[in-house]
Amino acid sequence: MTLIYGFLIVVEALISALLIGVIFLQKSKGGMGGSAFGGGGVGEAIFGSRMGNVLTKATVVLAVIFLTNTVLLTMLTARRDSGGGSVTDGVVPATAPASAPLGGMLPVPADMPVSAPVEAAPVAAPVTVDVPAPVAVDIPVPEVSPTAPAAE
Repeated sequence: MTLIYGFLIVVEALISALLIGVIFLQKSKGGMGGSAFGGGGVGEAIFGSRMGNVLTKATVVLAVIFLTNTVLLTMLTARRDSGGGSVTDGVVPATAPASAPLGGMLPVPADMPVSAPVEAAPVAAPVTVDVPAPVAVDIPVPEVSPTAPAAE
């Protein structure tokens, strides 16, 4: 199983590199894509006038091989990591005590020595603060007539 997995990883890397190379060799619709990386003239020299058809078919074939290989790798990885079972097989369910007392406290075992109850500290008397009442302030506002020009 490990040999097949390693082989598929190598195939994935090779197909990825070939797919990138074939895509860079193609001419873009705008006319700048392949020539920007030096691939514009190479494809025409090798394939002649049928360069577009050959590179398009090569791209489709490499893409199908890439996707098939990726799916196979995913299936092998899932089977390899989980041992063929479910993801939840290794999960241990958390169990709560059947009758937990109120307040979330756990019951004390019978053989555990119990000390005398601790008395609570006395609660201090509430503090009161006297807040003065709000004071109203009368501020005179000069009246301005709407027709009089503003003084500068």
